[in-house]
Amino acid sequence: MKYYTTTTQFNCGIDLHARQMYVCVLDRDGKKLVHTNIKHNDFAYFLKLVAPWRHDLTVCAECMFGWYWLADACAAAGLHFVLAHALYLTAIHGGKNKNDRIDSEKIAHLLRTNLIPPGYVYPAEKRPLRALLRQRLLYVWNRSELLARIQSHQLAYNRPTHRQTLYNREAWGEQLLAAEPDPVRQLALQTISPSSAITTPNWPASKRNSSS
Repeated sequence: MKYYTTTTQFNCGIDLHARQMYVCVLDRDGKKLVHTNIKHNDFAYFLKLVAPWRHDLTVCAECMFGWYWLADACAAAGLHFVLAHALYLTAIHGGKNKNDRIDSEKIAHLLRTNLIPPGYVYPAEKRPLRALLRQRLLYVWNRSELLARIQSHQLAYNRPTHRQTLYNREAWGEQLLAAEPDPVRQLALQTISPSSAITTPNWPASKRNSSS
């Protein structure tokens, strides 16, 4: 495991949350200079708090879903930012007593003593593309799950499974509905189908009224 080596005289540990962050600033000897909670993640107020030590300060936060803005704000303010690897950090300082105040101080102490396992701070200009690829991957997973449900439905009634391809999407939907005589199960197929090719069946009036 690699550890980050701090080069600054002052070190700041932040326990970051969606709507607040607990901040702890230590000097090289471990003396506590600031230890407070900042509501609404007010970065302007944070800069005022650390102004006396800002010239030689490293900021560290544990990797969680909302770290992008903090990394970008530190970069814009000219502050060194270190992203702590969440899993490895837990293995190092995991303890029975945990709260925001304790965690921020522990992060600051680990940073001061060169025991922070660093994570990769993904460049801001590349994040939109990564988000797009991740979103597409999620859609692919969801589509695969829905297709598996349809196949399971077909196998439950001992029917042949029709594989959907780029060239038979419309015919694929028609084949599924044609093989299913029950309108309610047709609706189930439409609900879980990842394809728009399965259109609403022509239900009898009695079925439409009973389903509404």
